[in-house]
Amino acid sequence: MTADITATRTADDAVTLTVRGPLDVLTAPDFAALAHQTIADLTAGQLLIIDVNAVNILAVAGVRALLAATQLSTAKGVHSYVLMAPDHDARRVLEALDAAPQLPLITDAAAITGDRSP
Repeated sequence: MTADITATRTADDAVTLTVRGPLDVLTAPDFAALAHQTIADLTAGQLLIIDVNAVNILAVAGVRALLAATQLSTAKGVHSYVLMAPDHDARRVLEALDAAPQLPLITDAAAITGDRSP
């Protein structure tokens, strides 16, 4: 299986990384590469939203990649959020791995577009 991972820049200069399909040991390296490239192109204060609502499998490697991307963006001063519906099956994975508290999870991207605090 492959994942479809895209980066889209919005009019307000925010970037959304959208992941569709599995985020697992096979696809996490592709996600990590695009996330790192995207973050490298951003400047402090910009906004990165990682949309995982269309992820159908979230494995440990995918969680690690999400954590690494948000940590890298924080270190660079980029405000990053992981967009995930409150009832998404992947939330159980995040909770089982105790990763949910470490990720800046949001359920509505519109709610943070004006809030740039990390």
